[in-house]
Amino acid sequence: MIIFPLEWFPLNKPSAGDYFHMAYNVITPFLLLKLIERSPKTLPRSVVYLSIITFVMGASIHLVGDSVNHRLIFSGYLVTEGQLFILFLLTVLAMLALALRRRRRGLLPDSNGRFLLLSFLLGLLLVGAWVGCLWHDGVLRRRYPGPIYVPEPWAFYTLRLARAAP
Repeated sequence: MIIFPLEWFPLNKPSAGDYFHMAYNVITPFLLLKLIERSPKTLPRSVVYLSIITFVMGASIHLVGDSVNHRLIFSGYLVTEGQLFILFLLTVLAMLALALRRRRRGLLPDSNGRFLLLSFLLGLLLVGAWVGCLWHDGVLRRRYPGPIYVPEPWAFYTLRLARAAP
C-alpha cells in the first residue's frame, strides 16, 4: 500500500497484496511441479500430488487470513499484535548456522540453498536499512514500543505519506 493509494483498493475490494497473493497461489504450484520433475530422484505421484495440494491449501488459508486481518485493521476492529521479525531473525540465524556447520564438514548448499540463504540475508539487510532510516521517528516509536523496533510499511504510509499528499 506504499506504492498504491488506499483509494485504488477500497475495503470492499481485494487489495494489491491480495492480487499478488492470488498470483502466487496460481504460479507457485506449477513451479513446484517443474522443480519436482527435474529432480534426479522420482517421487511417487501420490506424494507429489499430496504435497502440492497441501501447499496450495496452506497458501490459500494464508491469503484468506491475511486479507481478513487487513480488513479488520483498516476497519478499526483489530489492533496488530506483535511482529514476525523475531521469527524471521531466528530463521535467518538458524539457516546461517546450519550452512556454516555443513560447510565445516565440506558440504556446500546447492544453487537453491544458496539462493534461499542469500535472499534471506538480503531481506535482513533491507530490514536493517529500513529500521535505520526510521530510527529517530518519534511517531512510529510510540506506535511500536519495545526493544525490537521494526515499523511496518503500511504504518509508515498511513502516518507519514498519506498526510503529506494533497
